[in-house]
Amino acid sequence: MRALADCSSPTQFPGECRTAKQAAPFVNQAFRDFGIVTAGEKAALLSLMLFESGGFEFDINHSLNTPVQWTRNLMTFPFILQYALDTPSVAAQAQALVGATAVDAVAPDTRNAVRALVLPDPLSVASAMWFYT
Repeated sequence: MRALADCSSPTQFPGECRTAKQAAPFVNQAFRDFGIVTAGEKAALLSLMLFESGGFEFDINHSLNTPVQWTRNLMTFPFILQYALDTPSVAAQAQALVGATAVDAVAPDTRNAVRALVLPDPLSVASAMWFYT
């Protein structure tokens, strides 16, 4: 497994890279918010996020060049949408973006817009805890 990025060497997407010091407050807050208390659960979720984000170097899946995934917790669009709808701070915005459109019919630009709602660090990191619970 890859360790957290140090973000000191140039990466292709430098705005996405987070160090351990930068990520830790968001990770710990998400553990509290979702009631993740055991060391095993915390280790499993953190290792999943590290694996899927390249050590917190990325939060969008650039390798597939697709609007349906982001990689702090590599979720596909149906889960990203549900997460956004379940998150009070962005739920109304997500609902306004998709309206009554069936999840598989949401246009790529709209998928990107919904994904953008949950990309800020507190929400992007907490996605793994949301998915787990």
